[in-house]
Order: sequence, then structure tokens, then C-alpha cells
Amino acid sequence: MRVCPQCNSQFLGAVERCPIDGSTLLEQVDELIGRVIGGRYRIQARVAEGGMASIYKARQEQLERTVAVKVLGRMLSEDPVHKERFLREARAANRIHHENVVDVTDFGETEDGLVYLVMEYLEGESLADVVTRGPVTLRRAVEILHPVCLGLQRAHDLGILHRDIKPENIFLVRRQDGGEGVKLLDFGLAQILGDKRLTTAGQVFGTPEYLSPEQAMGAEVTARSDLYALGVVFYEMMTGRLPFTGSAARLIYQHLHELPKPPSHVRPEVPAEVDDLVLKLLRKEPAERFASAREFDEALTACERRLASRRQFGQLSTVRGGADEGSRFPPDTADRLASRLAEARTRWEKAGPRRDVRVGRDLDRLEASIGALRRAQGELERADRDLREFVEHGRGTLDRLRRAVEELTRDEARSRREIDGLRTALARAHAELREAEGEFAQARAQVLRLQRDEPGGVGTAIAFETAGKAARRWREAVAEREAIERDLAAKNVEIEEVRFQLGQFRGRIAAMEVDAAKAGEAGASGDAEIYRRRVQDAERMVAIHVDEAAKLADSIERRLAGVP
Repeated sequence: MRVCPQCNSQFLGAVERCPIDGSTLLEQVDELIGRVIGGRYRIQARVAEGGMASIYKARQEQLERTVAVKVLGRMLSEDPVHKERFLREARAANRIHHENVVDVTDFGETEDGLVYLVMEYLEGESLADVVTRGPVTLRRAVEILHPVCLGLQRAHDLGILHRDIKPENIFLVRRQDGGEGVKLLDFGLAQILGDKRLTTAGQVFGTPEYLSPEQAMGAEVTARSDLYALGVVFYEMMTGRLPFTGSAARLIYQHLHELPKPPSHVRPEVPAEVDDLVLKLLRKEPAERFASAREFDEALTACERRLASRRQFGQLSTVRGGADEGSRFPPDTADRLASRLAEARTRWEKAGPRRDVRVGRDLDRLEASIGALRRAQGELERADRDLREFVEHGRGTLDRLRRAVEELTRDEARSRREIDGLRTALARAHAELREAEGEFAQARAQVLRLQRDEPGGVGTAIAFETAGKAARRWREAVAEREAIERDLAAKNVEIEEVRFQLGQFRGRIAAMEVDAAKAGEAGASGDAEIYRRRVQDAERMVAIHVDEAAKLADSIERRLAGVP
């Protein structure tokens, strides 16, 4: 952050001179580092900074413990409404007092008017750090969302709505014993039901990517509004991307009017059952969502258990394997044949000079046959597992990939149209910026001339006012251009991601179609038969190797019958 020493305007980024008066900007030094606030907390370092407040690592000297101190910005500390909202965060978190909600232990105001609150100091990472690395498994999602639901349900039971659920506000705590805890953070936008003092009709609170439709309209929010935001988080965890993207205005339109793609259309590995949970959370009408965080938590846990049970026990829901399980050889068949081989080899070796060389060769053949049997059993297990995974998803992977390609192709076309529109808008913004920059240059030259010729005159004051308006128009033009450039860059990244996914999915489709052709199933109505055929082929190979090994073992044992 840099500040102008003349007009006190603040600037971010690499700006070196104030566009209003031309003064050299000064780096703003954090005056809180090293200071003791509240008579107890020595500020050590700033660890995070947001639009409204900064968070510091501090030492509570009397108790010799590390704490986190959240300090509201100086200008906002002077605003009674922002000050009261900030303190309400402390009161809300303190009322909840739950192991899955960050613990607020103290709050107050410094001698020079800065408002602060003191929280437990957490070490670990936010869920935002996790999803940045990519999607997570369903089991991992349950591990994280279960404690979040517990903390959120506790808040809702007390009549407290969070109103800003997002990955940045879900923290994965690294405990000293090596375990992990989950904490819900930042009740700064919380609403305590029945408290209307800071609530104004039509105001919109929250982060645009996670806003419920009713929040986007500035309408009344309920506990189900938090569940909508949790649905966006769940979607992001399972797919690695948000259901809606774009500028703030575009996001609000999508939350209100557009349906998100099912997660499995973005990432085919996502089971269909998970689609149902996510899309229920993201219903436009609050009454159609889960009734509570507890109800969603129970549904999510039950879903994960069902899927885990199918993985463990092979309970197929819509398609059975290629052969009856009862007709297969016992799983210890290879081990029993190996025991017969070991016993026969021992007897053959004890025969000494009377050993039959042909029996020795058959013993080696039997050992090789048992090895081939084990490999065939491994292939059968893999084929079984692939069939179970296919069934677990509820529909054919090939069909799902094709649908995903259709969706992504439409996305690519829409993104191209949006990029063309942004490029047109950017050209207009550049023209506006050049015009605003020229206007400001003229106004500034006029100010400099009048300061020289008529210092302190009315004309000089008017010129300063004109220069200020021109500077504001210039800044707004710069901001507009930068916003369009950011949207354009994001849209280019998005279309590249879409094209990458298209390439991946088309490659997988081509590979599966080649496999189908090789298996003689090119005309099959779906790919279920491909998996069944793989199981049947593997079963036939197991049967062939069992038959070969059993015959060899029987022959060897007959020839060794007279050997003690």
C-alpha cells in the first residue's frame, strides 16, 4: 500500500506518483508491528490482509501463548456501522463456542480507536489451498465437510447465519499430535436472526462466486442460504472448478437464472449419487434444498458409505458380472496347487539317483503353470474391479464421456463468443483511456500554469477541481480497462482448460472405442458388455490354467505314488 503525502489518497500496485497532484507516493509502514495492544498482546507479524481487516500473529505475554489478532482498518474503525459489524463477529463466534468454529477469546478498542478481536492461532492451510491443487476424493470431502456441517448447524441452532461460506473460510488445522481439525472462520458478515439494527433491505453481502440467489437479490436470507454456498464449495471440491465464473454481474445473473452442470459432466469420475447431493444444495428455490446442515451431513455420510460398501463387497446395482460368482474356483486354488507342488518336489528330490527326469521337467511346468494362474487371477480381480467401478457410477463411462464432450464443445463455442465481446470492449476501453488521459494531461498543465501565474486564485481552485474530476475519470478508465483485461485473461485460461479437457476426454473415448472394436463389440449399445467380456475372458484363462495345473499335479502324483 502506498499513500500520497499531500491528498492522503491510497494506491495499490506499482504506482509511484499521485495522479491528482503529482506527489511521490510513500510506502505505508505497518505501525502495529512490535506494539502491545490491549495491554496484553504484543504484535509480532502480519500474516494475512483483506479488504476490511488485517490478521496478525501476536504473543499474549502474561500467559506466554501465541494468538491471532484481527484488526479492522483505521478508516473502517471510524465508521460506526462497520465497527459494530466487526464486533458482532466476536459476539457471534463467542456465542457459538464449538470445536469446529474458530474460538474468539477477547475483543476491544485501542487507545487510538482501532477495533480488534483476539482468536486462537491456527497452523495449517485453508480449503482454498487444497482445491487450488485440484479436486479431492469423496472420502476426503466427507472428512472436511462433516465437521463444517457440525459447526454450521450449531450456529444455525443459535440463530446465527454465516453468509460468507467459501473455501477461504474453512481452515484445516494441523494439530500437534499429527491429526487434523477443521474450523469455520470469519463470521464478519454473520447475521443474528432478530437483530435488525445493521440490516438494510436490498443490501448484498457475501462473495459473488458463493452467493445464493436470495442473497444476490438482496432478499431475506435463511440457513438454507449458507447451504447453497456450501454446495458451491462441495462442487469445487469434487471438480476442481466453480459452477459459475465471470464478472460479479455475470455471476449474479448465473446464480439467479442458470443451472450448473452436474459435477460428473465436468469430471466423469464423480459418482451420479454425488451429482444429486450437489445439485440439491444448488437449487434456486431455498425450500427445495436440504432443510438443514444436519440433514445434508447425514445424506453425504450415507452416500459415501454406500459407495464404499460397493467398492468393498462388489454389490452391483444395475449390471451383474459375466459369470455366477459361485461357479468360480476358490481364491486359494493357486495356494493349494502350490502346496501340492512343494510336496511332490520334496518326494521327487528324496528319490535320489532313481529320480525320473521327466517328472522333474513336469514339476517345472507345474510351477510355471501356477505362476500363470496367479497372473490370470490378478487380471480377473482387475476386470472385476473395473466392472464394479463402471456400475458404481450408475451409467457407462463411454456414454458419460460423450455427453461431457458435447457440453464442453458448447462451452468452447460460448467462450469464443464471450472472448470476441471482451476484445471489442477492450478496444473501446483503450480509446476511453486515451481520451481520459489526454483530458487529465490538459487539466494538469492548466493547474501548473495557474499555480505559476495566479497562485491562490479562484481560477486555480477551479482548475484543481477540474483536474480532480479528470483524474477520477482517468482512474475509472484504467480500472475498467484492467477489469476487462482480467476477465479476458480469465476467459482465455477457461477456454484453454476446456480445450485441454476436450482433448483428454476425446483421447479416452478413442481408446475405449479401440478396445471395443478389438473385443468385437463395436456395435454394442454401451460399454457394459466390454467390461463383462473382460471378466468372462479372465475367467476362461483362470479355468484353463487351473485345468492345466491340476492335470499336471495329478500326473506327477500318480508317478510318485511308489516313492516314500
